[in-house]
Amino acid sequence: MKILDRIWMAIMALVNKLLNRIDDPCANLDVAYEKQLEMQINVKKSIAEVMTSQKQMELTRSRIVDKIEEEGNQAKACLRVNNETGAKQHVETKLALQAQVGLIDKEIRCIKDNIDKLLAVDSKMTQKITILKLEKERIKAEYNASKAQVKLSESCTGLSDDLIDIGKVVQDANDKMDTMKAKTSAIAELVDKGVLTDAIQGPGMDEVTNEDVETEMKNLRTSV
Repeated sequence: MKILDRIWMAIMALVNKLLNRIDDPCANLDVAYEKQLEMQINVKKSIAEVMTSQKQMELTRSRIVDKIEEEGNQAKACLRVNNETGAKQHVETKLALQAQVGLIDKEIRCIKDNIDKLLAVDSKMTQKITILKLEKERIKAEYNASKAQVKLSESCTGLSDDLIDIGKVVQDANDKMDTMKAKTSAIAELVDKGVLTDAIQGPGMDEVTNEDVETEMKNLRTSV
């Protein structure tokens, strides 16, 4: 086989494999199932990232709350020494930090809402993936069973064809045997009737007499 022929056969085998995969519902179901798993993994990653952001926001809030308490204490200390200006500055800082805490609390509530939504999505995806997996296994089992039935039908069809061919061979042999038997019977009947004997003897046999035979035999004995 030439090298180009081998390359061509390899290419055609690959193409046929790809086409079979396209037409194979089991392969398509496996692809769909893998995509669902991949999507769920992405959702879980998003949940982890959002929860990390929530933790960071909570840590930031905790530090700001500590700072608010510190500013309040410093404002009180300033008042004890009659430092109104210093007390006012600490109070302003404290109020600004409290405003930041309000914003952070709002942001944390939004993050929690997003986490709850993502968890609900993840739960639904888990349910759908479980159903898809069971449905995939069921369809694959039915598909493989159908393929087995088709192969069995094809095998039975081929077996039937083989049996038909064998039957024809047997019938031809029986026909030939019947023909031979008929010929044998006909020959025997002709022999009984003397027809075939006369035919075997051939022309001129009726001209030969016993005396001619005896004379010829004497001549033979003399020559011997």
